[in-house]
Amino acid sequence: MAAFVGGMLAPTASAAEGERKFFTPEQEQELHTIIHEYLVSHPEVLFDAAKAFEAQQLDAQEQALTEVIDYLRNDDFTPVRGDRKAPHYLIEFFDYNCGYCKVVRSLTKKLQDEYDLVTIYVEFPILSDLSAHAAAIGLAMYSQSPEKYLQYQDILMQINTRITDEEQIKDAVAKVGGNYDELSELVNSDKRIKTALRKNMELGQKIGVQGTPFFILDGTVIRGAVKEYSTFEDIIKASSAINY
Repeated sequence: MAAFVGGMLAPTASAAEGERKFFTPEQEQELHTIIHEYLVSHPEVLFDAAKAFEAQQLDAQEQALTEVIDYLRNDDFTPVRGDRKAPHYLIEFFDYNCGYCKVVRSLTKKLQDEYDLVTIYVEFPILSDLSAHAAAIGLAMYSQSPEKYLQYQDILMQINTRITDEEQIKDAVAKVGGNYDELSELVNSDKRIKTALRKNMELGQKIGVQGTPFFILDGTVIRGAVKEYSTFEDIIKASSAINY
């Protein structure tokens, strides 16, 4: 069938689909049989295809990781401890209510003390609404004073502490000399804060962050809790040797 378009006769969708069908059902079935028999006789083709697909996946993952690292190392609104231009970097996705994040904090600080390294903190509140609120207040404080932000973070990231009430967040703000009401207003008025938290979630999804803590040390991904300091140190020594 056809239809008039702009005064001209044009084929309908069904007609166009028919024109694109080059093989009869019988011919298609014969092709399927030929392809099946070939693959059965040459299974190495499937192996090669799987290897090629895996290589493509790895390339895509590496590219995504590189893009995320570049973004976080250069984004001025992502909090850091240390000099952004340091030769080594540790990116940490963390949640204020993550017990493992708190336990490993002493190791990451030790790493920073012993090496020329910048720690990049990615607020990644996935465990509770209070985690999200603490993260938003933290970023509001960072916009005012990076030093106070780090003090605020240290208070809430102490071992064996869990945020179960908003008063704990208010108390942490007060201890570092911040104004809680002012910071709360800033959370609602400064679009960068909500944008940053949303962006962090997008970045995490892009590289497969499914929980906290999640680290990237000089390009090497470390998932979950780190129990031994040597885990970090071995990576940074290997990185130093490569870049020497």
